[in-house]
Amino acid sequence: STARKVFLKFEEELQRLRNENDLNDSANRKQAKRVAQMLSAGKERKSEKERVLRKAQQDYEHELVVKEDIQDNRGEKIEQEIKLCRENVADLERNSNAAKAKLEHCSETTKQFRSECDALVETLLSVNKDLKTLRSARRE
Repeated sequence: STARKVFLKFEEELQRLRNENDLNDSANRKQAKRVAQMLSAGKERKSEKERVLRKAQQDYEHELVVKEDIQDNRGEKIEQEIKLCRENVADLERNSNAAKAKLEHCSETTKQFRSECDALVETLLSVNKDLKTLRSARRE
């Protein structure tokens, strides 16, 4: 009968559905495997990008520290240069004052020598005049 035909048809439909379900399960497993591989690859790329970004951040922070050190050193060097320049100016002022004092002393000494020379010239002129007078007197 009919019940047997319905039962066989039901069994046949059930088998077809099982086969279809098995195919779907197989396709789903393949799809799940591909998705898992894609997720894994995506996670690996994400991890690599995060690693690269962390490294870049560390490099950037290191460069900032280095730049700050350079700027600090530059500031210190500028301060040292300013200090040296001020010391040089002070030395030059001392040297200038010493040179002015020496020049003043030399000027005074020169005035004394000039005065003494003028006196000697006067004396020599007087002696020369006296000598000429004596020579004239001898000739006469």
